[in-house]
Amino acid sequence: MKKIRVIPKWKKTLRYAWSLRLMALSGVCSVGEILVSYYPDALPRGAMAGLSGSFALGGIIAKFFSQRNMSDDD
Repeated sequence: MKKIRVIPKWKKTLRYAWSLRLMALSGVCSVGEILVSYYPDALPRGAMAGLSGSFALGGIIAKFFSQRNMSDDD
């Protein structure tokens, strides 16, 4: 079994990676879905779940693209 290791430039990745930002927004929307249930007339049903899924999908797609300020050469 391989030992789990942190990537070498994890601080830079945490700061600049769009995939992480989109995944964090997905998590916020998931929590928002619970909160919106207390106010059923505030948003259409499933709006926050749709946003959460969209952000999660965007985060997965963003993992495959080269991002500015995230080159391996640094």
